[in-house]
Amino acid sequence: MEPDDHAHPAPAAKHALAVDLDGTLVATDTLWESVLALVGQDPMALLQVPGWLLHGKAGFKRRVADHVALDPAALPYRAEVVKLARDAYDAGRPVVLASACDRSIADAVAAHLGCFTAVVATEGKDNCAARQKLAQIQAALASAGDAEPLEPGRFDYVGNAAPDLPVWAEAQTAYLVDTPPAVVKRVRPRGETVELVPRRTGLPAALARAGRPHQWVKNLLLVLPLLLAHRVNDAADWLMLGVAFLAMGLCASAVYLVNDLLDLRADRLHPTKCRRPLASGALPVTVGLAAVPVLVAAAFALAAATLPWLFVLGLAVYTACAWLYSVAVKGKPMLDVIWLACLYVLRIILGGLAVTVATSAWLLAFALFIFLSLAFAKRYSELRLLEDEGRHKTEGRGYHTSDQQLVSTMGITSGYLGVLVFALYINSETVVELYRRPEALWPVCPLLLYWVSRLWMRAHLRKLRDDPLLFALTDRKSYIVVAIMGLAALIAT
Repeated sequence: MEPDDHAHPAPAAKHALAVDLDGTLVATDTLWESVLALVGQDPMALLQVPGWLLHGKAGFKRRVADHVALDPAALPYRAEVVKLARDAYDAGRPVVLASACDRSIADAVAAHLGCFTAVVATEGKDNCAARQKLAQIQAALASAGDAEPLEPGRFDYVGNAAPDLPVWAEAQTAYLVDTPPAVVKRVRPRGETVELVPRRTGLPAALARAGRPHQWVKNLLLVLPLLLAHRVNDAADWLMLGVAFLAMGLCASAVYLVNDLLDLRADRLHPTKCRRPLASGALPVTVGLAAVPVLVAAAFALAAATLPWLFVLGLAVYTACAWLYSVAVKGKPMLDVIWLACLYVLRIILGGLAVTVATSAWLLAFALFIFLSLAFAKRYSELRLLEDEGRHKTEGRGYHTSDQQLVSTMGITSGYLGVLVFALYINSETVVELYRRPEALWPVCPLLLYWVSRLWMRAHLRKLRDDPLLFALTDRKSYIVVAIMGLAALIAT
């Protein structure tokens, strides 16, 4: 009997898939993220960067990777690309992770996702990009062919930018992910082109959200020295305060960008902060980095052209202190909340400098305790939220959920101390310089006690989800309290 040639057909050849990492599989650049992590973990290591650059791009990547290890679980993966890779892997196709990042990062990502059969990446000598990446992909597929049949030279490729053009040119199917239109026009694969993830739009809106302009409302503290000095009739003063408000807002947005850039991992693991533009990948890290010096330069140019030089100097001190908080202080329990309170007090001092008004020591002492209470309330609310999620430690902050009682005790005490400072001010000799009937100010004390107590009660009941100061600025009862306090001050005047 003749043997049946079709009884045991040759196994079908496997069509491979290669996937880029930076900007494709993840909506970020792992090299920049590694550098930012280095700044946060070991700022002094930056002194070695010029020497690292002498080893070329591949050598630089290796030395940065030797100092920091990115958490693959905290990267912003693109769901469409992950699904494509998983489906190919489940279908038995060879799936190659092909990246120009350092090999240690690519290996960690591949191990985390578990849907890659091979990894090609930069290994300290040759940068795995463009034609070098193509050669390594082809070598990896040829090696895999020893184990199972492959379609010679045929693979699909998922990429995002101009360096991927040589690889797309050899691909059977070119998958485009967030690819610039100019690059799309140059893609010439042998087969079809598929736009897997459309070009990202709305970068200006994402940048605006990352700058958090709604937080500029905190800079209304600039007007307190003018109001409490009873100098409200000079239009020039209000114009100066408007310019100061804008300059402070631009600096604040730059500070928020720096803070988010250095806090990417912690934000991505946070239940709500993970939706921030930089953490989610809606805003590229490179765009955020470029925006920081532009915002700072605009703020100081505006201030230097309009406001007293003491304000410009104070703005420089405020910006330096805010950045120091982002780099070194925010991870230090207790010091972080005191630092935040001092930044609020600095805003008040800057308001006085903008209009050349001496800021009362009583006002600064009152503000320090009140804003310290607000800073503690913010930390307390975060700890309550973590407890609800079954987590025990804040990422990058140094607090544990077991610290709740201590944090609330110090926060409530700080708020009540602020009320005590105000009561002592009413009894001081200073008060008669501005008020003819200072006894009319006494109703302010119970109103402040009520407001502080209510704030902390809401925090205890898990109803204080946002920044306490922003809560106060959107809370109807807070406005009623302020209105009654203003009436008392008017009567006292």
